[in-house]
Amino acid sequence: MSEKKGQATILIVLGIVIVAVLVVIFSFRSYIFRYDVDQQENEQILNEAIKPVKSYLDSCLNDLTQDGILKMSLQAGYIKVLLNDEPINPMLPFSRNLDVFGNGALKVPYWFYETNNGIKRTEIPKLKEMEIELGEYLNDNINSCLANTTFFQDYEISNFKNTKTDVMIGDNSVIVKIKTSFDISYKGLDQRIESINLAIDSNLGRMYKIAKNTFDAENRNLFFEDKTFDIMSLYKDEIPIYGLEFSCSAKTWNYQDIYRDFRKIMAANIPQFKVDGTKYDQSDKFYLWKNVMTNIKSDDVSINFLYSENFPTYLDVNPKEGNILRTSNTAGGNRNPFLSLLCLQYYNYVYSVRYPVLISVSDDSGNTFQYAMQVILKNNQPRENIIITDYPETGLNDRFCNNRINEISVSVLDEMNKPIDGAGVSYQCSGFVCDIGKTENGVLKEKFPNCFNGFVLANKEEYYTGKAEFSTDNPGEISVNLKKIYNKPIKVLNNGLELGSEEEALISFNILDGEFSSSINYPDIKNADLIKGDYDVSVTISKKGNFVIKGEKKKQCVKIPRGSILSFMGFKKEECADVQLDDLNLDSVVIGRSKFTMFATQFDLQDKTELVIDTSTLGVPNSYDSMERTFSNLTFGTYDFQR
Repeated sequence: MSEKKGQATILIVLGIVIVAVLVVIFSFRSYIFRYDVDQQENEQILNEAIKPVKSYLDSCLNDLTQDGILKMSLQAGYIKVLLNDEPINPMLPFSRNLDVFGNGALKVPYWFYETNNGIKRTEIPKLKEMEIELGEYLNDNINSCLANTTFFQDYEISNFKNTKTDVMIGDNSVIVKIKTSFDISYKGLDQRIESINLAIDSNLGRMYKIAKNTFDAENRNLFFEDKTFDIMSLYKDEIPIYGLEFSCSAKTWNYQDIYRDFRKIMAANIPQFKVDGTKYDQSDKFYLWKNVMTNIKSDDVSINFLYSENFPTYLDVNPKEGNILRTSNTAGGNRNPFLSLLCLQYYNYVYSVRYPVLISVSDDSGNTFQYAMQVILKNNQPRENIIITDYPETGLNDRFCNNRINEISVSVLDEMNKPIDGAGVSYQCSGFVCDIGKTENGVLKEKFPNCFNGFVLANKEEYYTGKAEFSTDNPGEISVNLKKIYNKPIKVLNNGLELGSEEEALISFNILDGEFSSSINYPDIKNADLIKGDYDVSVTISKKGNFVIKGEKKKQCVKIPRGSILSFMGFKKEECADVQLDDLNLDSVVIGRSKFTMFATQFDLQDKTELVIDTSTLGVPNSYDSMERTFSNLTFGTYDFQR
């Protein structure tokens, strides 16, 4: 027994040592990268006459990097906000981004949201993806630093050429290594500079990790959903949920009042949420969120939560008669004469809610990282927990992937059944994803972890990821076909004419026999990535400008079951209520939508001519009715692969 205990102790100590080594390696990654930058700067010998220009360019690129970091911090880790892949309903303007001020000045991408057709999505950028996007941002804007060099008289400065930027985002610094080529000439003196290296003090990496920690905690425990229902229950006079009241006459509530009060109540209460282990005023800990900051230092940051009455908000409640909620002496659907005798009124309402929350992580230096997410209740219940396969528990994932048992032969082929060399092969089983290797001459033979009904995944640049269901409980072989992605030029017409200068089109291509989809916002983007296949194509044309939809009073009617035995026979009666709609001030309106089916062959896509899409519009809406009619009516569009 003592021998087994000794072995167990050795294994535990060994595990601690391994973890400690990994932590040390990760901690010194930023230091080593920064040391390398300093060494390269020291090794680069500059003529004294050239140093002022180099110093100016370093300062400009530092500012440019800071600008990219600021955009990422304010936009949930993205420099370019996410493009909407479905049209936005102006009556319920949810999208992939939270328009914080309602005027397009600041859009913060959602890390979790539900689409208008009920699909739940998690879109968190990985740290590596942030590094790549920041590098691309610097590559795209680096020549802007040459725009203000005219004050360097007698100097000739060439444009940056062959620029490649590597970025490393650490907890407390952002390291930038720019490999480029540009020449500086001054009075017969020529010097070529081939690299610029920057080390910028920034907490971007650490703030991102803390923000993601809060998101993971919410996703595990659904804290906001639980607290939302608790808050609604506290305000039972404004938001009735269930109960009995002593009254001989029915009590009523108006849905519009409940909707208004819900927004006011949540706007007042959401900022009162505080995270245990962070900086906050002790008097504001009414909604203290515990067990969030596990294994991460956070006592020097504050985390704030915001909901505004102006944020898009969905609230539905049932049962109701039109816009009226009414108590009843019928409990549970059965008439109870005892309740009538005692003048008891019964009510039990079911709510479905969707609203956004803006989460901001701030430090003492004034740095802020923020993201948005949606809080969802369905029938008084928190939205179901979702598993984010992007972030499996590392130890469990490695343990599963390293336990490889049976040899599987994987052939990766193109659409003509020709082998694809160098394709990456991985295996997905439940929440685990294992990298297996790469094909040689289109084939990979390796042992796979044991799994029933998992998926073999194959990918290569310029191809759409292929996927095939396959069980690895026995040795075997499988083929995975990849479809080539073609970057097809697109042209959009409105009734045969070019779009106007204030018009734009959101085009979504959704393949019918799979998961592939592609969206572009034309004319900002004039090429779409497409693969061979049948598509549902939807086109939404909008017009930019200043538009006012006047408020109006509308009558809304619903059919409800008649009382007594008539309800069981399907008889219904219609009840109506007047609803006051407010003025709408819009900076763009939908003027037409169309949908059609398209078949794209390999020959159609590889041809470099334009895919011409012709659709039609209904004109600029000037009322709620015309806006709803324009949004809901689908016209028939056409397409033509020009030769």
